[in-house]
Amino acid sequence: MVERKNIGIYWGDDAFYVVESTGTVPTKFFKVLHKDENVEAKPEEAFVPEGLKLISKLQDAFHHQDVAITNVKLSVPAKEIIFRSFIIPWMQSSEIKGVVEFEASKYIPFSLDELSFAYHPMTIKANGVRQIRIIFTAIKKDIMENYAHILEQASLQISRIEPSPLSLIRSLNVKEYIPEDKAIALIEKGEVSGKIIIIDKGIPQFVREFQLRLPTASTTQPTDPNALMTRLINEIRVSLDYFNRQDSQIEIEEILLLTSENGTELSQRLSEDLKMKIMPIETQQIFQNITPQVPEYLYAFGIGLVDTVASAANIDLSEKKSKLTQPISPKLGNKINYKALVISGIVTLSILITTFIFSNQKVAKLKKQLKSINAELGSFKDASTKKLQNENNTLAAKLNTFKSIRTESKVANLLAIIPKQLPDGIWIDSLEISYLDQTIKTNVPKTKKTRKGKKKGKTSKTEAKKKFKPVKVKMLITLTGYAYLENIREQFGLINQLLRNFKTNETIKEQFTDINLETTKAQKLNNFNVTYFKISLK
Repeated sequence: MVERKNIGIYWGDDAFYVVESTGTVPTKFFKVLHKDENVEAKPEEAFVPEGLKLISKLQDAFHHQDVAITNVKLSVPAKEIIFRSFIIPWMQSSEIKGVVEFEASKYIPFSLDELSFAYHPMTIKANGVRQIRIIFTAIKKDIMENYAHILEQASLQISRIEPSPLSLIRSLNVKEYIPEDKAIALIEKGEVSGKIIIIDKGIPQFVREFQLRLPTASTTQPTDPNALMTRLINEIRVSLDYFNRQDSQIEIEEILLLTSENGTELSQRLSEDLKMKIMPIETQQIFQNITPQVPEYLYAFGIGLVDTVASAANIDLSEKKSKLTQPISPKLGNKINYKALVISGIVTLSILITTFIFSNQKVAKLKKQLKSINAELGSFKDASTKKLQNENNTLAAKLNTFKSIRTESKVANLLAIIPKQLPDGIWIDSLEISYLDQTIKTNVPKTKKTRKGKKKGKTSKTEAKKKFKPVKVKMLITLTGYAYLENIREQFGLINQLLRNFKTNETIKEQFTDINLETTKAQKLNNFNVTYFKISLK
């Protein structure tokens, strides 16, 4: 039986890191830089947004690596994740969601409506009392939608989004580095920054990133190793002290040190200073020396294993509803307080009697008012106002239709000019023209009657015409089409040339002030790679 291939992507600070795996074995590694280093932009790419360039790079990379899978899983960096751990009283699983949303609002500076979040409940005991620890993770919706938009425009379908610490834990579980019976601290040491993750029973309880070098400092310049070691030890101590103050029930028994180089000497130094057992792990031990020693690939590898390697926590930020990943026992009932029940019944009965009496008095008053109104209306009380209102609405609609009839247009001239702007290799699939004209209603003096019944203050025909004041007509043209060249990347240049032709044509500039490239998307048309585009002229 052929094992299914999986694609995991980690959205790093400088690049996309992509790992293709079969089962639990990584088979391909490659990265796609967000920006090409020391490469000047071509003149024809001047109008192409950075997002479109990134989409093109992703498509080219997947093509050159001969990766045909379009269903991917995304691991997002920890800096974009809101991670909180808090304890709530023990309760039934059906009651947890509402309590979590209420409690989470105390710990995060954003409204829950702005976030996509998920949580994992853990049943614990404190002094013999059952409680629930909530592992709450969230990401701002606009950030997640930006991630999804870029990948989907590159014809990649995202089936899962999760925080990178979970992906890293899953990668290490392949080699059984994460123990299930004790709490550990996982230290990831990079060139510029580091990260500490407290893990208990395979679930992250605490995540913190810290700087080892100044962000402006070059990683190629020599730095005092003793200074870096001192800063690393201080950051680890600060993190452990903070976690112990927040949660004294979990005791850290071991530290795993993850580095991209030989960490034996470093782990010995840390062990002496922190007085704890430390086990070094090198990136190449997991990948078996078949990839550059970059820890970012571990995140991409871990998210790709989500359907293959079991996880203690199921946190998927791409889903709208949170999942409970473990059952919780039913809650025991309390004894009935009969005295309080009798008192409540007496109070409720008194309220019902008072409400009944008041309601009868109100109904009698309304009946009296209705009888008085009917007497004033006389024979007109049975007249139907609905029919008159419908006829009035129909006439008003017809009048507005007649007023909106167009008597002149510049469309014919534009239809003659637009085809001349098309570069070779571009054709139009559809052209839609719409008008955005409006009308404004103005107030007209109402007629008044004197006591004798004569009308006063009649409205003249000139004033009646002023009820509708037309606004200047605005035209909107929406073009969709395709671009084709043998080199896929040059197709964006064709679309950019068409956009530049529209913006520099005098007739089109005179008619339209807002000319935009709305969207592009790579597609296959009759087995040819083409680029779909949509341009609006307003």
